[in-house]
Amino acid sequence: MILPKVIIHQAKTEAIKRFHPWIFSGAIKRKDAALNNDELAEVVDEKNNFLAIGYYTESNIAVRVLSFKRVDSLAALFHEKIVAAFEARKLLQLVDNPYTNAYRLMHAEGDEMPGLIIDIYNEVAVIQAHSIFIAKQMDLIASVLKDVYKGKLKAIYNKSAATLP
Repeated sequence: MILPKVIIHQAKTEAIKRFHPWIFSGAIKRKDAALNNDELAEVVDEKNNFLAIGYYTESNIAVRVLSFKRVDSLAALFHEKIVAAFEARKLLQLVDNPYTNAYRLMHAEGDEMPGLIIDIYNEVAVIQAHSIFIAKQMDLIASVLKDVYKGKLKAIYNKSAATLP
């Protein structure tokens, strides 16, 4: 996947190398002219060394990192992250729990998906996008949820209107 680039000042790469999920605007040396607001970008250092993949927003938090490794497709990335969150909730015994049927499946940066909250209430998934980029991925998110839950979801509700900038 070829993406526009965000180039980070060499002195500002350490936080990214420690897997911090946010890149602040002051860390950016420059960006490709083709990069628009709320688009996916490749983050590199001044020597063009790969650092991360994230979505760019013209704000104080300029890049929200989705992956610290290269990705083949956005669909594969979302699938990987949502499956990982689902497997973690299974380990915590939240999925198919006899005492509760509600849990948070995806908790933004905590599950390496900044801007995305997904709550499960029995057979209903409630999605909150906290960024335009994530909101644009709603069909993809719904598709992955249907795949992961294999017919157990009766509805997917988009609750993003109140949370979007």
